[in-house]
Amino acid sequence: MHKINISSLLNFILFVFFCLGITLAKPFSLHLIPFYFSLCSLGIAYFFYKKNRPFISDVCIIVLFFLLGMCIYSESDQKIIDSHLNTNQEISLEVLSLPMEKKLFNSLKVKIITIDGLRVSQTVRLRDYTRKMKFLDKYKLEAKLKKQKFKNRYYYNLWLKKDTEINKLPLSLWAKFRKKTSLYLLSVFKENCNQDAARFLSAVFLGRRELVKNESNFFSKTGASHLLAISGLHLGLSSVILFFILGFFHLSFRLRLAVTVIFLFVYTFVTGAAPSTVRATIMFTCFGLAFFLKRKVNPLNSLALAGFVILISEPKMLFGVGFQLSFLAVFAIIIGFRVFAIKPSAIRGLSYFKYIFFSSLFVMVFLTPLTSLYFNKITILSVFYNIILIPYFSFLLFLAFILVVLSPFGFLAKSLGALLSLSSNAFVWLVKILSLVKLAFIPYTFSLKELMIYYIILLSGIFLLYIKKPRFLG
Repeated sequence: MHKINISSLLNFILFVFFCLGITLAKPFSLHLIPFYFSLCSLGIAYFFYKKNRPFISDVCIIVLFFLLGMCIYSESDQKIIDSHLNTNQEISLEVLSLPMEKKLFNSLKVKIITIDGLRVSQTVRLRDYTRKMKFLDKYKLEAKLKKQKFKNRYYYNLWLKKDTEINKLPLSLWAKFRKKTSLYLLSVFKENCNQDAARFLSAVFLGRRELVKNESNFFSKTGASHLLAISGLHLGLSSVILFFILGFFHLSFRLRLAVTVIFLFVYTFVTGAAPSTVRATIMFTCFGLAFFLKRKVNPLNSLALAGFVILISEPKMLFGVGFQLSFLAVFAIIIGFRVFAIKPSAIRGLSYFKYIFFSSLFVMVFLTPLTSLYFNKITILSVFYNIILIPYFSFLLFLAFILVVLSPFGFLAKSLGALLSLSSNAFVWLVKILSLVKLAFIPYTFSLKELMIYYIILLSGIFLLYIKKPRFLG
C-alpha cells in the first residue's frame, strides 16, 4: 500500500484551497471578513508552529490560503464597467488581435485599460468602422460600451463610428519590442509560405487564432483544439530545438539551459502570455532551477506555482476556459502516470507513440465533462487521432522554428517555406478529413450536477487505486 506524503504536496494543496476561496468569493461579496479571519489563521498557525504541532499549523495555513483566495478576488472591474454602459465614455485600450476585415468594419479583440479615468482590465470585442486600429497599439478615444448575453454568458462589445476621433498612445520599451518581434515573425511566414500556411503557422506559432476561425471548427470536432493554443507542446519542442542548436556553439549545459529559460519567457511575453504558455514556462523554469540546485521537483507543486503566479496577477483567470482546460490537462497527465506505471516499449521509438496515447487518454478522461459543458460535444476518437496528429504537428513546429532561424537567408528560407506550406496545408486537410468521421464526436452537454458527480467518482477511484499499488499498463 502506498503512503501519501502530504508535506510533499502541500504547495499543490494550498493552490487547490486558494482556488476554492476565489470560487466561493465570486457569488458572495464578503470584502474584509476573510481578511480578518486570514490574520487570525496566520496567528494560530505561527502559535502551533512554535509549539511544535506541525499538523495543526499546516491545517491553519491551508485555511489561510483559502481565505486569501476569497480576499484577492474582486469584481470591481465589472462593477466599474457596468456602471459606464450605454453612454459615451473616455476609454483607453490596447489592441490584442490582428484586425479581421469585414464588409464595413474591422473586427478586433481589445483590452480596456481605463474607462472614465478609472483603471480596469477587461477584454472586449470591438467593431472598428474607422479601420485605423493596428495590432498591439494603444489608443484613447470616446466610445459607447454595451453588454450582451449569449449562451448564458455575458460579453462586452464596443463600436467605433467612422468619424470617431482616435488618439494613439505611446508604447513602453517592452511593448515596442513585443510589437516589432510579432510583426517580424508574421512577415517571415507571410513572405516565405503560401497564404493558407502563413495563416495557420501564425496561429499555432504566435497565438493568432483569429486567423484560423474557419479551421477551428474542424480541430474542435477531432478533439485537437489544444494544438491551436500555445502550450507545453509548443514551448517544449521550441526549447529542445534551441537547446540543440546552442550545442553547436560549444556552450556549457548550464549556460544553454539558462539561455533556453530566458527564451521561453521572451516567447511567452511576445505571444501574449496566455495561461497555458505561462504555466508551461514556469514549470520548465522550476525544473531548470532544480537542476542548478541539484534538487528534485514535484511536478504538482510546479503546476501549483504557475497557478499562483497567474491567479495573483489576475484572479478572474480561474473562470476562463483556457485556464481550466490547460491546468486540468497537465494535472491529468501527472496523476495518470503516477497511478499507472506505463512501461516503456521494447521496440525503440514505439514508446513515444505509447506515451502520446496514454497522455491523450488521461486528458480525455479528465476533460470530457468540462469540454462537454463548454462546447456541447464529447470527442470519442481524439485519443487515436492524437497518435497521428501530435507527431505530425511536432514536425511542423520544428520546421517553423528552423524557418525563423534561417529567415535572413533568402533562398534557404524560401525553400523551407515551400516545404512548410505543403506540409501544413496537408495537416489541415488531414484534420478536416478526420473531423468528417461520424464517430469523431457526439453532441452532449454535461449539467453542473453531472459534472460534479463525475469528478467525485473519478477522483475517489484514482485515490483508491493510488493507495493500493501501482497498475501497469501496456
